[in-house]
Amino acid sequence: MADAGSAAQRVGIRLRALVADAAWWRPLQDGDAWDAGVAVDPTQLADFRPRRATLIVIDQALDASGQQALAGLQERAYELPRAVRVVVVSAGPLLPFARPIGG
Repeated sequence: MADAGSAAQRVGIRLRALVADAAWWRPLQDGDAWDAGVAVDPTQLADFRPRRATLIVIDQALDASGQQALAGLQERAYELPRAVRVVVVSAGPLLPFARPIGG
């Protein structure tokens, strides 16, 4: 939205996002909108269901309940209607289900 030059372009972006949301059967396209945010309470991810592809940032060390919620989200990954990516930014120990990013 920040890159849109006018109100009409912002409306166009929003309409394309709504159409993509409604087309649940269609694979994710390069231009599709993603939701993004910081998880203040990672334990709430246990019941999370995305409405569109989602990037979640966790900027804190995870306790046992936070790790359990994240593990549960991973177990349900194939049941979710949209892609979910989680980035954990902390100095804590490596999580058992962590995967490296980059190449």
